[in-house]
Amino acid sequence: MNDRMNGFFVWVWRINGLLFLAIGLAGLVGIAALMVNVGIFASRESPTDGIAEVAGTRIEDSDLNFGPFRQVKGIDVFYAELGTASKYIGSGSSSTVANVRNMLFFDTKSRTSHWLLDDNATQIHRSWFLTDPPDCFHADEHRESCEAQRKAVALLLETGPPRSEKRPSPASHEVLIATPDGRQLAPLLKDVDAVLGTETVSGGSTFVFYSRSGSVRVAQLEPTTRKLVTDEALQADR
Repeated sequence: MNDRMNGFFVWVWRINGLLFLAIGLAGLVGIAALMVNVGIFASRESPTDGIAEVAGTRIEDSDLNFGPFRQVKGIDVFYAELGTASKYIGSGSSSTVANVRNMLFFDTKSRTSHWLLDDNATQIHRSWFLTDPPDCFHADEHRESCEAQRKAVALLLETGPPRSEKRPSPASHEVLIATPDGRQLAPLLKDVDAVLGTETVSGGSTFVFYSRSGSVRVAQLEPTTRKLVTDEALQADR
């Protein structure tokens, strides 16, 4: 009886050992496949490789990379971002950029292009195209018709000095606003620590939540006129 039990446990241990071996080999195969895919992705040429000049701006001798063109919602204008090469490895395009320094706009009607900023010294930390209507929440056949009606009415930007590990404290940012084709750029909010979020309500007003000197504030603006309506610190009802 004891011999049978011992033999049974011997086979159980052997089967467990084979299972662990199979799992380990599968893990090694998976890691090898991942490394091969990463190598292929890293070696894949970007469509923007080799570009030396863009609309009068030379980028050949700089660390800047030119991204793909995208259409501005609802208007005959395309834009592309200029920034450092993105280090993100994923399923997206290898030509995406990070740390955006400028945006190039192209008007399909006039066949003309222009840069949003005068130079590439400032970093565009975040950008938003404000649309009318602001969003489509339909989950049925009405969503397609709603999306077709959406049109960009303004471009909102959070700009500031380029990120640097040597900077001891966060630098102040500025919120700018422009027409959706990247023209008539104007300051909206100054001495901003960081933009916390934006929300456009059904009435058309856009609310920008941000911090300044450690205090959370909210600014209300009208996207179509690009005018600041109110700017005040958040207050709680008591």
